[in-house]
Amino acid sequence: MFELVIVVGISILALILAGILARSVLSQDEGTPKMREVSDAIRVGAEAFIKRQYSTIAILAIVLAVVIFGVYSSRDKKVLQPTRHLRSLSVHPAVRLPVSSECL
Repeated sequence: MFELVIVVGISILALILAGILARSVLSQDEGTPKMREVSDAIRVGAEAFIKRQYSTIAILAIVLAVVIFGVYSSRDKKVLQPTRHLRSLSVHPAVRLPVSSECL
């Protein structure tokens, strides 16, 4: 129980420090127009990169979900009776993969 109190206390202190640092950074001057221009260019590039990464991850997740569904569905149907349980076993992992990859 004592360890939990220490962990919660340190977590609260970390949140307070993060708030102080964020407030300090946001109160600073944005810089010269040239600095803002460079900053905006970096932001646009970073957003394009992240969009491309998420698109690639989504495509791979869907392909893997289809493969997982196919593997589970093609298993020997005598192993699990009745066969509707086999279908439910193939749907759960196939749905979980794309959903969990999009949450990253």
